[in-house]
Amino acid sequence: MNNVAIFFLSFGIAFSGALAPGPLLTLVIRESFNRGPWAGPLIIIGHAILEIIMIGLILLGLDQFLENPVLRNGIILFGALILIWFGSITLKTKAEAALAASSAPQKNLILAGIIMSAANPYWSLWWITVGTGLILSALKAGVSGLAWFFAGHILADLIWYTFISAIIGSGRKFIPLRLYRSVLFGCGLSLIGFGLFFFAQFIRNISTAV
Repeated sequence: MNNVAIFFLSFGIAFSGALAPGPLLTLVIRESFNRGPWAGPLIIIGHAILEIIMIGLILLGLDQFLENPVLRNGIILFGALILIWFGSITLKTKAEAALAASSAPQKNLILAGIIMSAANPYWSLWWITVGTGLILSALKAGVSGLAWFFAGHILADLIWYTFISAIIGSGRKFIPLRLYRSVLFGCGLSLIGFGLFFFAQFIRNISTAV
């Protein structure tokens, strides 16, 4: 497989994944309301940083290390608790305070992208399963193949989340306060819902193992 084929294969897989609702999309929606259209790209920078680290760890053998079911369940439990915590904070956020903060300098969004990506157990498990296979396939074309793979992967995320952030961030000044509160409430519930889903999966895994 040549580099161009690797790029488009990676782009297509990543874009289909980005379209699916998840914690990262919820974060982008919330912060686009709060910070404006640049929230999405900044969050994806954080997401990309963590993915570079993950690829490096996989190349060092992380996928084999995490075949241990105890560690896998630990990832799921950690992610569940972080998502529930993020969701609880969002529900407690007052719309008036968030709107006032929206004019403040953008900060910590890159870190937020890192934390939210790490908090999603599916993200970690995808990389050590499907992602590992794609990395090994790309490496057949050498280091350049791996570079093209990552470029296609992160470009898909950047395009989609920038698009979402631009629409929401550009129109936030015209959104009624009641709708804004509803969106925050929905984001909070979504994050808690994702967290509870992963926590239930953790309980099922523990019950099966006993």
